[in-house]
Amino acid sequence: MTRELPDPIWRPIVDPRQLPDLAGRSLGGAVVAANDEFFAARKNLVLPHPAVARTGFGHKGKEYDGWETGRRRSPGHDWAIVRLGMAGIVAGVVVDTAFFTGNYPPRASLEDAAVEGHPSVDELTRATWEPLLPLSDLAGDTANTFSVDSDRRVTHVRLTIHPDGGVPGCGCTAPSSRIPDWSTPARSTWPRWRTAGG
Repeated sequence: MTRELPDPIWRPIVDPRQLPDLAGRSLGGAVVAANDEFFAARKNLVLPHPAVARTGFGHKGKEYDGWETGRRRSPGHDWAIVRLGMAGIVAGVVVDTAFFTGNYPPRASLEDAAVEGHPSVDELTRATWEPLLPLSDLAGDTANTFSVDSDRRVTHVRLTIHPDGGVPGCGCTAPSSRIPDWSTPARSTWPRWRTAGG
């Protein structure tokens, strides 16, 4: 007899900073691909320090701490693929828009995949991606937090922003009990996040 599982419940996390961030650079996370880096590089999504306010202007305009894509003149969206520093079962997601007030993406979604080894970008784009966070509204200048109900062990996540904009950080949290072979005590790896809304 087959038992039907209930649909996942998507609800805010009270304090995601209490969980390790699998995507963080301190664990070896890296952004391996993005379709657009017009204003700022993709690597900024997993920097180990908090985003800071910048007052300067570069050759592409106002400078921000984060990944920022060019403005779209046609329908579509932008994406970045993050290799998790440690594979695990994701329990929470943070899409940070710190200091982006008028040029942040109004919505975002995440997918996940399990691809072992060191796959090429082409292999990753052809991988089987499963929904992790449905298309969700974002607020500007905020650490937007979401809990996710998943039982999949994954190695990569794909952040899709709709339609474009700037994102200082994307984190995927997991309690130590959901991280295979986690050999050290669970600890916060969130030095780069401000309090949500702060």
